[in-house]
Formats: sequence, C-alpha cells, structure tokens
Amino acid sequence: MNTLRIGLVSISDRASSGVYQDKGIPALEEWLASALTTPFKVETRLIQMSKPSLNKRCASWWMR
Repeated sequence: MNTLRIGLVSISDRASSGVYQDKGIPALEEWLASALTTPFKVETRLIQMSKPSLNKRCASWWMR
C-alpha cells in the first residue's frame, strides 16, 4: 500500500521566531492520526509571514 504524503504549513511571525509555540500543526497531526486509516507521512513547516519565505517554501514542496 502506498503511503499518503501530507504537508502542513503554519504561517506565523511570532511562532516562527519563538515568541510562542505553534499549536495548530500538532492539533492537525493528532486529528489526522485519528481520522485516517491509510498509512501517511506528515511533513511540517513553520514559516514567517513574508512573501519570499512563502514562495521559497511552497516552491520546494511543489517541485518534489
């Protein structure tokens, strides 16, 4: 059986700089684990809210 690849992105200046901990990605990972029966692999990114950062991260995922 193939493994489903899932990408989760959280965009936050403060979380990406360590002001507070991101809670969105862990909550989504927990939900996916309870909702999916298909084997899956999650890749996560916590990135700063800037156009160059967003473009670079998105392009790196789409080019795979």
